[in-house]
Amino acid sequence: MSITLKVTLRSLFANKWRLMLTAFAVVLGVGFVSGSFMLRDTLRSSFTSLAKDINSGVDVQVRARNEFGQDSSPNPTRAVPASLVPTVRGVRGVAAAEGNINLLGITIVGKDGKAKVPTGAPTIGYVWVNDPNISVLKLAAGRKPVGTGELALDTKAMVEAGYQLGDTVKVVTPTSKIQARLVGTFTFGKTGSTTGAYLVAFDPAVASDVLGLKGNYQTIDIHAADGEDLATLARRISASLPKGFEAIDFVALNKETVSQFVGFTEPISNILLGFALIALFVSMFIITNTFQILASQRLRELALLRALGASSGQIRTMITLEGLAVGIFGSIVGIGFGVLIAILIKAVVGSLFGGLQGGLIFTTLPFVVGIALGIVVTLASALAPALRAARIPPVAAMSGRHQFNVGHTRLRSAIAIAATTLGLALVGVGLFARPGKTQAWISLAGFGAITLFLGVAGLSRLLARPVITALSAALRPLARLVSWPFTIVLRRTRQHIIAPIARENVARTPRRTAAAAAALMIGIALIASGTVVGASIKTTVNKQLQTSIKADLFFSDKSFVGTPERIEQSIAGVPGIAAVSGYSLMQYRVSNGDKTAGVVDHTAFGELLDIKLVKGSWKNLTEDKIFLYKDPARDLKASIGTKLNVRLASVGIKTFTVAGIYNDASNVGNSVLDVSTYRKYNDTPRFDVFIGATLKDGADLATVKSATKTFLLDQAPALEVQDRKEFQKAQAQQIDLLVAIINALLFLAILIAVFGIANTLALSITERTRELGLMRAVGMLRSQTRSMIRWESVLTSVFGVVLGLVLGVALGSMLAGALPTTFADEITIPVGQLAIYVVAGILAGILAAALPARRAAKMNILAAIAES
Repeated sequence: MSITLKVTLRSLFANKWRLMLTAFAVVLGVGFVSGSFMLRDTLRSSFTSLAKDINSGVDVQVRARNEFGQDSSPNPTRAVPASLVPTVRGVRGVAAAEGNINLLGITIVGKDGKAKVPTGAPTIGYVWVNDPNISVLKLAAGRKPVGTGELALDTKAMVEAGYQLGDTVKVVTPTSKIQARLVGTFTFGKTGSTTGAYLVAFDPAVASDVLGLKGNYQTIDIHAADGEDLATLARRISASLPKGFEAIDFVALNKETVSQFVGFTEPISNILLGFALIALFVSMFIITNTFQILASQRLRELALLRALGASSGQIRTMITLEGLAVGIFGSIVGIGFGVLIAILIKAVVGSLFGGLQGGLIFTTLPFVVGIALGIVVTLASALAPALRAARIPPVAAMSGRHQFNVGHTRLRSAIAIAATTLGLALVGVGLFARPGKTQAWISLAGFGAITLFLGVAGLSRLLARPVITALSAALRPLARLVSWPFTIVLRRTRQHIIAPIARENVARTPRRTAAAAAALMIGIALIASGTVVGASIKTTVNKQLQTSIKADLFFSDKSFVGTPERIEQSIAGVPGIAAVSGYSLMQYRVSNGDKTAGVVDHTAFGELLDIKLVKGSWKNLTEDKIFLYKDPARDLKASIGTKLNVRLASVGIKTFTVAGIYNDASNVGNSVLDVSTYRKYNDTPRFDVFIGATLKDGADLATVKSATKTFLLDQAPALEVQDRKEFQKAQAQQIDLLVAIINALLFLAILIAVFGIANTLALSITERTRELGLMRAVGMLRSQTRSMIRWESVLTSVFGVVLGLVLGVALGSMLAGALPTTFADEITIPVGQLAIYVVAGILAGILAAALPARRAAKMNILAAIAES
């Protein structure tokens, strides 16, 4: 074993606790990175398995052609005529063909009379396909349903609804409500898992009418004859179909289904990965600071090694090996932590979406990426201290008067100013100029934010002394007030000298203080910016709801899909209701991309929402007419009477005429169509995102609301009724929930920062052993020593919090200002919430100081004084 390696190992064991604290930062970052990849692989595996179950038995499928390509809507826009089933059966190579339906928007009413809505998953109405080679439903008990008066439930749905075989089951479909006898239960696919969904199956002879497709189907599922090539068979069947319909084989069908699921789950993994990378970025500050301090404390040791013949290269190698050891240790433990994170998040996702199939999936990628990132980040952080340590003059360092040189102050300040300026410029260009595609300008703004953080971190050492002095003066009265009861109870004499000593200790090492506070600064800046953006959006939404909403009542379904359109007519029949309109969605495509239009009843919607219509009239929003928000109207150079060629998923290119321009898109989006247009191009049931209603003059809100609930209990048991204030509160709560989730994930950065401050304090105590011993020798009590260390920690923490708040408010204001006015038309700074972060910083400082303060107080006085 080489002498360099031996010395490195001795150094590691001599500083094992400090380096383990440093490794903890790596553990958290690597854990979330590897956990994100593990979760992604697991979700992909679960939903790939589900896709195979959904499509099992289907060799080829006939469906309406989607003019957009892959159909991403829950329910297809067009039905497949039942008359095509005999045509398909007659194609050479087809062994069996059955019409099929798996329609969303079903509600099971439990035996207790309450709607049974699965968590995060739909209730689906199925056809019990007779051919066992095609059917994905496997009988578990009883028999298959026959005729209009019978149905079957999946085993989980039956248990959750409280039914038994032979009971009469109430089911609400998009077009009606039915009561039928439960004659059988079944499992789904090969695994038996429905991933949280509830399933209801009907006899093929009646299913289409019961589910609202008027005798037609969603698809025709085909079982191929033995030996048939599926791709060839699909082409052969397509050739026999009329225009507007297509046949695809199992491979293409399964690929589409998996893609739809991945498109839903991939953002979850990407978001977690983004926060994990933030954690690693924060960790770099802590690791660099730790190795910087350790190298500074070991000046005489390193100089002695140089004097004994060690080369500068060996010194660099030794410190680099220490960083490598920390990186490997932190990465390995981080991988284990990542497994726990993936298991936990999988359980959370599973609880939200009714459970996920299988266990955790392990591939090589999470391990390789996690370990590689951990080692690279640690080595990069240890590089600068290693280079500087190698340049130590041996004789000067052994004299005890040499200070660890961190570079030319003016040059470092100039670089920090340049980085801050460049970062601000890049963030501004990315957010406001938005060059290139979305991913390009988001990446530009993100890189600018990183550069800005580095620049501010570099400048913060120049601010340390004046800010620390001001903070100490501001916090001392508060500290006296808080500590006064303890002083009385414990009969201790207060000594005001403790706080000034702590202030001087922190202020005399501005570089170390700034480095320790940098991680906390970044975490608080990110949380504060999110808080400002959330508050700005919330203020705008509240203002828009107060000024634009005229509806007195709102109705929304708790189910996965929405409210069937027939409920609008039911609500209109409630005594006291004046105008009613639902709001649903319809996809279309124009020259500048895919769009989503709000679909409303033009005869009533103007009474429910004020969209600030500046051109045109509601009475003109008839079939094939469209309203445009002012921004897309400007982009399309459209005005009243302009003809727009739009592509619809169901029928291809059609011409819409602009009938109105409006100024408020906050509640309806960028375009509005009438329900007559939707019905013309879609022959499957429509579902409303929400339904609004106004009251007749003189009608009592509470009375009508109660009557509506009672009236709709039988028609739509999953319907939720809200008045205007409740609707507004619900919208605000959604924003609060989003901000809370973001802050919870960013809490990881705060946790790492707290450990960084604790690490810095612990290393500082080691460096100040003799000083602390002398202070104890001249009369400082153990309790006063602990108080001094706590003060140092609190000042460092609050310094980081204050810098973070200033930076976060600035970034948050820029983000809010860059949002469309539909989302945020003014910048709101929530002072109360930001003040809470300052209090949290104080508590973080106290927490970080707990162990270092105790260690300093228990120090042996004589041994400390003897320390050289």
